[in-house]
Amino acid sequence: MSMQIKVSVSNDVLLDELGNVLSDRRGLYARLAGDAEAFMRRVGPGIAAQNHRTADTLGARRTGHLENAYAAIEGDSDNDEARLWVPRASRLRAAFGAYRLTPVNGSRYLTLPVHPDAYGRRARELRDLFFMRVGPAGVPVLARRAEGRQQEGLKRRTYQRRKTRARYTIAEILYVLATSVDIPAQPGLIPFDELTEAIGISAEAYLDEAVERSRPT
Repeated sequence: MSMQIKVSVSNDVLLDELGNVLSDRRGLYARLAGDAEAFMRRVGPGIAAQNHRTADTLGARRTGHLENAYAAIEGDSDNDEARLWVPRASRLRAAFGAYRLTPVNGSRYLTLPVHPDAYGRRARELRDLFFMRVGPAGVPVLARRAEGRQQEGLKRRTYQRRKTRARYTIAEILYVLATSVDIPAQPGLIPFDELTEAIGISAEAYLDEAVERSRPT
């Protein structure tokens, strides 16, 4: 599923004055759609490079999810308008406003990675995970055993489950489980002002070219 940005030329007086030059506007809207797509694919990697906070905080390898989302943006058009399709199942959704993320496909929880080994991977891809609750609030997590480690230095991703004679059995938390997560709006993911300016420049260039083509040689 995708989200749609509609692109249209509102100056109908100008278009009407051009008469036969733009009797069929499909070429204009195809140009706008193509240039809008090219603009987003060009600026997207630079925006993505500044938005790897979770991976960098965890010390995990970047997955390229946001870069792939920009690469999946597609332009589309018909005789009435141009459209830009943005992948909905991506962080780019936040460019259109805040939203609440909830489990799908019958799942009870969202799995939120809090460990470098978990980032960018589904919980079912990892072996030997088990469910437990931690802290006074009984927060549900998925963890794995980390036998024989000292408790010191394991920071917030570990939890002392039980103590045996001379060894600690440490549970290393990989995912925190949540029934929903509120994602804040992040309009900077799509630079709407710059996109509008790029579309305007594209329209002007197309109209100039159309007028030149219509002139008798």
